Amino acid sequence: MHEEQSLDMKKSNNGNCAACTAQFPLVNTGQSISEAKYLITTDEEYPNIKYIGTKTPPQNHLYKAVRLACVRSLTAEFCQGRDGPVLFGDDENGYVMSYMFKLRDSQARGEARFYSFMILMADRVYLISCWPFIVSAFKSMVIQLQERANAVFQKEKEVKQQQQQFSYYSISNRRGAPISQEQFFKRRSHTPLRSLVDLLGIKDIYIHIQAQFSFVLKLASRKRIEKLNPGRTESMLYLKMKEEYLAKRHQQQQKEEQG
Repeated sequence: MHEEQSLDMKKSNNGNCAACTAQFPLVNTGQSISEAKYLITTDEEYPNIKYIGTKTPPQNHLYKAVRLACVRSLTAEFCQGRDGPVLFGDDENGYVMSYMFKLRDSQARGEARFYSFMILMADRVYLISCWPFIVSAFKSMVIQLQERANAVFQKEKEVKQQQQQFSYYSISNRRGAPISQEQFFKRRSHTPLRSLVDLLGIKDIYIHIQAQFSFVLKLASRKRIEKLNPGRTESMLYLKMKEEYLAKRHQQQQKEEQG
């Protein structure tokens, strides 16, 4: 695509923690096993077109724009219910379509985690023209993630209830000092947030997201088609006036040649 675009998915947390960082698959180089630095999706129809996914944009100007978009998307920009699309941006940092959503997490505060799918473009008109398609594609992706998260959430809640019942009977049979409110919140605050891989229980979740993002970019690029729109057709009156003008001009040229 000709315009600069960046797709990214960020968490509403600060710091270099597992919950804020994408987990790419491990690669065996023969000498060591390390995490892949990027993901590449090749277009089946046009093999020379490749979609590259990285944790952070390699270009400095894009890094600044994406970082600002992530912060605004999850802190300053809101839509009704905090679920759905929102548009914001400017000519300097680009225009962003952010689709905000939440996933159920039994270990998170409020049992919910907020995420956002974003697409950043320099062309606002082009982004708006792709709006219905992008919103529909992101909504489908979100529904799949939420269904998986809800299934994991219900399973973990059942296990937690069983553990609480067992702990209740164990505590009732022994004496001990009760946990204060301060100790409870301190213990809860030290619990690290899980990564999206652990939250959904899908090891290759970012590979699926990379493939879906590539599909969105591919179909969105097809909407950028230049058309030559013909002007107004020449009326009979215009053609008559044009013919008279050309005839007079021809007569003047003949007189000048004879003179």
